[in-house]
Amino acid sequence: MQRLTWPTKHKVSGADVDILARRHLWEGGLDYGHGTGHGVGHFLNVHEGPHGIGRFYDIPFTPGMVVTDEPGYYKEGGYGIRIEDCLLVVEK
Repeated sequence: MQRLTWPTKHKVSGADVDILARRHLWEGGLDYGHGTGHGVGHFLNVHEGPHGIGRFYDIPFTPGMVVTDEPGYYKEGGYGIRIEDCLLVVEK
């Protein structure tokens, strides 16, 4: 998702892009049980919205927003892996 682009006239939210993080796991019949990312705001709090990446985030991304990208996989009784990045929404 780090280089995702869309036309300015379209309103794209975290609900729209969540599938991009999950698609490779879905192809193998797998998933993770958490949201893909959350907003990071001017107070630098974790989970600071109202934007984020997940099926319930319908706030459109606008330039200047910072959102985390945290897909992961957890094998029950085994191990887990989670990749965490912060992304900045910019106008191209």
